Amino acid sequence: MSVVHRFPYSAINFYLFENYKQQLRTYFKINNDITSIRFLAGAAAGASACIVCYPMDLVRTRLTTQLPGNEKYRGIIHAHYQIVQDEGFFGLYHGIRTTLIVQVPNLAISYSMFGFLKDLANATVQSRREAAATAAATTTTTTTTTATTTAAVTSTSFVLSLATILPCPDVS
Repeated sequence: MSVVHRFPYSAINFYLFENYKQQLRTYFKINNDITSIRFLAGAAAGASACIVCYPMDLVRTRLTTQLPGNEKYRGIIHAHYQIVQDEGFFGLYHGIRTTLIVQVPNLAISYSMFGFLKDLANATVQSRREAAATAAATTTTTTTTTATTTAAVTSTSFVLSLATILPCPDVS
């Protein structure tokens, strides 16, 4: 039952987060993601996902808290049917207020922090890449300069060596 609840909940949550984020950026005429947009989109997505999936969460809770020998529900479908029969349609949403009070701020903060940390990590990676590119360019220049200097020193040494070895003609 937990998997039956988590897959739709997560799918709805992520899908709506991206949609709400896009709608908020369009509404406020903002081209990029900012923390407040992520916060609002996360809160709205979390509330929407809770409202859609809460009946499954309620049924899961009721099924797992039944006492052995005193089972009221025979399964998932029977529990849904029995709750609607006994308590009405809104019986499927009994206790949702508490869940929303906990989940909406939780998801709003989670999406905001995730986005903030993702931006921070991307900026760090970008600055490291730029530093590496600068260091590589400096190393290439230094290597070229060193090679030129080494060649000049080697040429001078060779000429001096030849001058000491070879006999000089007498110019008299």
